Amino acid sequence: MKILVNSDTFHIFQKEDLIIKVYFSKGVKTYYINLAESFTYNGKKLSKQDFLELKSLD
Repeated sequence: MKILVNSDTFHIFQKEDLIIKVYFSKGVKTYYINLAESFTYNGKKLSKQDFLELKSLD
């Protein structure tokens, strides 16, 4: 699985959770992992300023 974050998808990344379900013979355990709190770049949480704004040359 790959998670792609860019300036267009950053707002989704900030508010969504990664849901992991582990199935056992006696039930299911569900884990909710906040993406913004869990994933870092160079040891720091991602911020909107980490992404370049792409502009066209018109």
